Amino acid sequence: MNVGLVIPWRPQPSRLYACEATLAKYSELLPGVPVYFGDTEDEIFNVSGARNKGCLDAIADGCDVLVISDADIFLERYPLNKSIEKAASTQVVSIPYTDIMFLSQINSDELIAGRETIHSIRQKARVMPNQVGGIFIMSSSTFGILNGWDERFVGWGFEDMALQEAHKAIFGVDFHRSYGVAASLFHEDRDKTNLDDNADRFKGYKELNLSKEQMIEHVKENRR
Repeated sequence: MNVGLVIPWRPQPSRLYACEATLAKYSELLPGVPVYFGDTEDEIFNVSGARNKGCLDAIADGCDVLVISDADIFLERYPLNKSIEKAASTQVVSIPYTDIMFLSQINSDELIAGRETIHSIRQKARVMPNQVGGIFIMSSSTFGILNGWDERFVGWGFEDMALQEAHKAIFGVDFHRSYGVAASLFHEDRDKTNLDDNADRFKGYKELNLSKEQMIEHVKENRR
């Protein structure tokens, strides 16, 4: 099993601190695993395209399991390993958390410095159960079947929910989850310029109610 870590990334001063901390954490959790940064030439950062680019680079390099993580995620070792095992042995996408915390800058600093753990800081954080986003783990063959993320979602927003709908239609099940807690480190808000347009696209996407065969055809248009 060859694991690759894919990070959609376009350097921004306000995000460097979280990215460096995330990479340091992954060096502990996945020592020796190669990192593939993904981006496109779009003027507005397209997270779907960035993920797809990083995944394709990793697959071309021989990776058969993809850990696709935003550059601001802290994880626990056990659910990460369980999700890698699940992705390697099945076609489903696995998310290595059941709850995710969204941290303030102060709480992020405490966690990064080691003065708090993911569990100790949970009492101070905004915790969201069963969220979709931040990190996905899948095999290279699953990426191929789904054809990655839909790049017609411009910028950021709703692309992960679209992937979830495609997954349910094609594989007949929702994403798998490994029990655990993740933390999203503090960063400035994302550019929400296209959020309303993306919401409209997702509404139409979901209302299509496509069969497995129809969804397979639909996702062929994911990548430009």
